[in-house]
Amino acid sequence: MTALLLSCSLAYSQEADDTVSGVGFSIIPRLDFSPVFPFQSTKDLTLGNSSLYTLFEGSFLDGRLSFSISNHWLSTSPADLYVYEDEDGRKRATVLRSDYFSWIDWATLTFSMAGFDFTIGKDAMFCGGFENDLEDYDVHPALTSSHWNNFCSYQWGASVGYTLPSENHYFAFQAATSPCGERPFESKLFAYSLLWRGTFGAYSTKLTATALQTDHNKFIPMISFGQAVEFDEGRGRACLDLLNTVTDEEGLVSYKAITAMASLTYKPIEKVELFARGGFEHDFEAEGQKSGFYAGAGVHWYPIENLRLHLLGAINHGPNSGLLNWDGERRDYLISIGAVYHLNFGILK
Repeated sequence: MTALLLSCSLAYSQEADDTVSGVGFSIIPRLDFSPVFPFQSTKDLTLGNSSLYTLFEGSFLDGRLSFSISNHWLSTSPADLYVYEDEDGRKRATVLRSDYFSWIDWATLTFSMAGFDFTIGKDAMFCGGFENDLEDYDVHPALTSSHWNNFCSYQWGASVGYTLPSENHYFAFQAATSPCGERPFESKLFAYSLLWRGTFGAYSTKLTATALQTDHNKFIPMISFGQAVEFDEGRGRACLDLLNTVTDEEGLVSYKAITAMASLTYKPIEKVELFARGGFEHDFEAEGQKSGFYAGAGVHWYPIENLRLHLLGAINHGPNSGLLNWDGERRDYLISIGAVYHLNFGILK
């Protein structure tokens, strides 16, 4: 599934280059109603991925200098975006932690010239397949992997990338703080990633390799390989992602594992998109060698510009998903109906 393009957006994804000068600001609310089954109490009448985001992006000097800031202001557990409770019971700011999700998703500054791009700031780590290209406010969490749900991929660091003149290949290197540390830089734990993207007509591929520092004496490998193909003149897209990792609800990564995810989208008419997603995870290191899967299908409808309505059904037996396990009890089936709206402002052009 491709990300929904913003009418004033200056970037297709977190890793794309800006080519237009201007500044844009978007307010992006999402509202979900997502009951889960077996239904036992009002706690099973959830708000799914309901949230409030803003996106502030700009590009200057004919696209050579750009910035992008994404803020996550509200969620179904809004306090968790701002504070956590330490071992002494005191409230601390999550924004100062590497191992917590916070109200700042990313904040980057990029300079591009002669095929090179240099980025500094808080950014998405170069790990994970095409699944990680999806914007957070567009995602249906019940149909994503434990890596997407539990791994704190937004980290402080820097990267350098190069696009070949043919524009068929993009290579990049990134150094970032590790989510296995408690505080950026102070913990002195880091992650080093390589990224290759290839585009060959209707076929595209994405390969990442990350050395993730889990303590001062150990790095573990994280490898992902994604393949995607478009068909029927771009109306459809099939994608397969493979990872050697799973991530549990505490954010701990097992690299002796396998995650396989497949997705299919198709637009029979201009304003309607059908989609199906499924995945399988197996952790060879876990006691009992935990396995799990998720699958589901749904429809996106775009009745007017910048508005997406969605309806989906999902089954989730993923032991590490953290999505359908509330109060220690299993909740395996979910339906969701909701809307995402992009309120866009062009500030400077």
